[in-house]
Amino acid sequence: NTTATILNLNSNSNIEENEFSILLKWCKNCLLKFNYTISNFENDFKNGKAICGIILANFPNLFDWQQIQNCENEQINWESAIMFFRTFDDSFKQFFNSFDYQNFESTQLIQLLLWFYYYLDKKLKEKKLGEEMDILKLQENLQNLSFEINYVREQLATTQNQLINSEKNLRFESEKRKNFESQFLYLDKISK
Repeated sequence: NTTATILNLNSNSNIEENEFSILLKWCKNCLLKFNYTISNFENDFKNGKAICGIILANFPNLFDWQQIQNCENEQINWESAIMFFRTFDDSFKQFFNSFDYQNFESTQLIQLLLWFYYYLDKKLKEKKLGEEMDILKLQENLQNLSFEINYVREQLATTQNQLINSEKNLRFESEKRKNFESQFLYLDKISK
């Protein structure tokens, strides 16, 4: 369980530098649309605006950024973020029982952000997989439709050939009738 693994990291855990850099870059990218800059996981997250911005970048209708930006009460910002994260998993209830937004260690914040990053990555992969499944189903439906169209075309071609043959037969019968009428008129004329 990724959530449990990430949330059970202790403050002595060794987070790889590459993972740390990727996470910080991801956080910065999330906050770009709000023109909110960060450079570290310590002081830049104290007021709760950065965490709310990261949430908002991924769940756009959850908060009003202007309210977060204008709010100088870090407790309100952090409570908004905590309320959001508690909706995900029971592991967060335990995590936030020991989390003090006024005096947190950067490793705690990193644990939280890593979980969120991996959660979003998993959802993106699931969405792509779902889209791929939808594409496969659509391709199957298109193939079935193609078979149906070809069948209808064959039926139309058969019907068209039958109509052509019927038209030929009608012309032939019409010619026969004209010949018969001509012969009848000729015989009628001769007999008079």
